[in-house]
Amino acid sequence: MFIIGKGESLKKYKNDLVTFIKIYNPLVISLNFKNFISEKFVDYFIVSNQEKLILDYKKIFKTRKKITIPKTRFNKIYMNKKYKNNFFDYGLQLTNNKILIKNHYCEIPSNLVLFYSLALAKIENCNNIYLTGFDGYGGDDPRDLEISQNFIKFEKMLNKKIISITPTNYNIKKSSLYAFI
Repeated sequence: MFIIGKGESLKKYKNDLVTFIKIYNPLVISLNFKNFISEKFVDYFIVSNQEKLILDYKKIFKTRKKITIPKTRFNKIYMNKKYKNNFFDYGLQLTNNKILIKNHYCEIPSNLVLFYSLALAKIENCNNIYLTGFDGYGGDDPRDLEISQNFIKFEKMLNKKIISITPTNYNIKKSSLYAFI
């Protein structure tokens, strides 16, 4: 599985990331809709945050790609809109430091779409999880610590390697994209 974030490193490595996708043909997941990789290389999008549902409204209803989205959040915002056929409902509930992943829903400690996607990685039963575009916020931003701590929890629970193939500030395994292409 190959998960695409929205970090600035995507601009720098865009062409080589496409080469990686062409060589390995992984399941490609884009978190939300802002990234620099063409939609034709994405298998599906994941949206979990209610604000992103509002911001990406036109893209959500325009794309024919599969979108994983918690139906309950969608229905709260778009009560009069039809839940489309290309939507996949994967439930999401926020908890305090607890991670529970089931086939139809997850309970996770953060509203970040990254962790929602990692819950999906467990039910997809992939061998490794490759990340790109997770540069980090830098400085003393508390989100970096939250994300690094949750990466550790997810890696233990998933029993899979989570590997960033582009530069990252997070406390996860790192490898060079060029080691793969």
